[in-house]
Amino acid sequence: MKRITAVIATLLIGFLLTYTVIGMATQSPTAPTSSTYSEAFNKQIGGNVYAVAKQGNYAYIGIGKSLAVLDVQNPASPQLVGQTNQLSHEVYALTLSGTIGFAPKPYGLRVFDLSDPTNPQLVNTYDLPGYYVNDVVIYGTYAFVTESRVFDGDTAGGLRILDISDPLNINQAAIFGEGNGVDDIAIHNNYAYLAYQKYSGTGSFSRQLMIVDISTVSSPTEVYSDNNDVEDVALYGNYLYVSDGNILEIYDISTPDSPTYLHKYINNINDYEVFVFGNKLFITDYRFGVDIYDLTDPSNPSSIGSYQTTDIYVPIGNVVVEGDTVYLAYYAAGLRIIDIDPTVSETSRYNFIGYPVDVLNVNGYTYLLNLYQDLYVLDTSDPLNPVEKATYAHIPRFTSMQLINQNLLLVGLYEFDILDVTHPLNPTYVSHHYTIETIRKAIIHGDFVYLGMTDDSINSVEVVRIADTTHPTKTASIGTTGHVFGGGKIVGDYFFLNEAAWTSSADPFFHVVDISNPFSPEIKKTLTFTGDLESLAIIGNYAYLANQAVGIQIVNISNPLNPVVENVYKIPDSSTYEYWVKAVDGQLFAASELVDGSFAQDILDVTNPTSPVKVGEFAHYKPEFQQYTEGIEVNGYLYYPTTRDGLLIYDCFDCVGGKSRLFLPLVTQN
Repeated sequence: MKRITAVIATLLIGFLLTYTVIGMATQSPTAPTSSTYSEAFNKQIGGNVYAVAKQGNYAYIGIGKSLAVLDVQNPASPQLVGQTNQLSHEVYALTLSGTIGFAPKPYGLRVFDLSDPTNPQLVNTYDLPGYYVNDVVIYGTYAFVTESRVFDGDTAGGLRILDISDPLNINQAAIFGEGNGVDDIAIHNNYAYLAYQKYSGTGSFSRQLMIVDISTVSSPTEVYSDNNDVEDVALYGNYLYVSDGNILEIYDISTPDSPTYLHKYINNINDYEVFVFGNKLFITDYRFGVDIYDLTDPSNPSSIGSYQTTDIYVPIGNVVVEGDTVYLAYYAAGLRIIDIDPTVSETSRYNFIGYPVDVLNVNGYTYLLNLYQDLYVLDTSDPLNPVEKATYAHIPRFTSMQLINQNLLLVGLYEFDILDVTHPLNPTYVSHHYTIETIRKAIIHGDFVYLGMTDDSINSVEVVRIADTTHPTKTASIGTTGHVFGGGKIVGDYFFLNEAAWTSSADPFFHVVDISNPFSPEIKKTLTFTGDLESLAIIGNYAYLANQAVGIQIVNISNPLNPVVENVYKIPDSSTYEYWVKAVDGQLFAASELVDGSFAQDILDVTNPTSPVKVGEFAHYKPEFQQYTEGIEVNGYLYYPTTRDGLLIYDCFDCVGGKSRLFLPLVTQN
């Protein structure tokens, strides 16, 4: 795992908080009584694979927010045999000690009972003061936990040593370097070798190699440090391999308190980490796979080969090796199993569903779109155990899909494809349309698709005619140069469009566009705001505009040609740049990033449309390409594709039909 938390940290949502709403109402109505997000959860399938550990016939993987167990007696065909319930955070590192597994998480260390591989159980959590808990190494009856310092304080960080002789009753034995940071650790002969972050009084830090005598566990003592820029460490006998993210350096540590620098071995590698198993050195590149070296001569590693995915370029979380079989926790590429004798070759992969971004019901089957790889066609007659029936391989990173009669529109970053799904088990390519810049959103209306674009050198909406699905044709553009698409909704013959300003000197616009003639759309009215405009929602005669730095602008559009701003809704303590809105079944869902980095996520009653009143809260991630997780009802269950956490399945208490689309919290929309 090592430095994986730095990658994941940007993807994690903060705590759910309760906020007082600024508005005209004097009291809040009763909160909704419908089932909540957490109460309805049933099962997780797929997700990013962050960590892997191997013991006996089983590989234990951190996949999304769960710990899964694979039977790998036959490495060519790994089989899922057990999985925990969904946890509070990703399992981004895992260390085994007998039948006990230890996994760090923000503010804590989790303990799993793995005595029954078919039924792994979380049995204990030990609280820690810091958010950035990186990794854990077991040495004897002690767990050495590496922590990075919390940015806004010095009460966390360092090397924390825990007595785990009783895993259900963990006690702290010592802490070394509290208030500093440890990226990585390797232990040999009562010495700990640390990739260390030394903080100054100003909050800045320098990276160091730190060597600590741990022969007296209760009193760890520094014996050596230098100012080399060290981010990762690995040991082989009396040799230490260190990485600064760009080069590999080798030390002789025969005398731990006076290590001898030997030489620099590799240059210009992209942010790599180092692992040693047996007499093999593994160097993982942030994007380009793993290089493998033989350590017969430890001071001069010789290349054996390398492995790199050809279908997806993502980081490797960690590596474990048994004999000539290597297990790679490969993020969105899943678990990859390779053989390194006599040459490096892939044996198998475990990646069912992977990194899902969208889901649709199509002619009796469920289509699940993986961002990086395949479009899955699933038989969901047993909805808790979907079965892959077919796949459609796609190269572009498609992020969403929509049905158009018997055709499927796959929308990517720079293009869309149209597939014929008349025969759902055999989706067939029909046509392709390429755009100059990134597509943020696709809105289908009649025989046209309106593409929201994110390049200021072109208009913010591209209009494409798809009446002839074999030949999509651009017919018009909408918007103003120097602006990008923020959000949009179509009602009747009007397209209500938010344009965000590309530069700080420009103003954002809210346009009312007449699209009665889609070949020649015409902007009829424009409102100018300060603070960029993002998504918008429409409920009845009102448009709710996500106005960065201000809040939610409430605009009366009963007369589309004369829109009037009537009020502003603001969440207290929101930061100065992020708001999102969504309308579901007559309620408004509002999210704002707060000054502490967490999110206020409110359900608003708009019975009085100009004075929203908070009636509840909702929990959601902010996925990479969807600000609100959307899903569908499948045979009495709810399917939610959540990118890195895989496909989440919920019990459905109030499903209203297979064509419904679902939004968090669990409400349906036809």
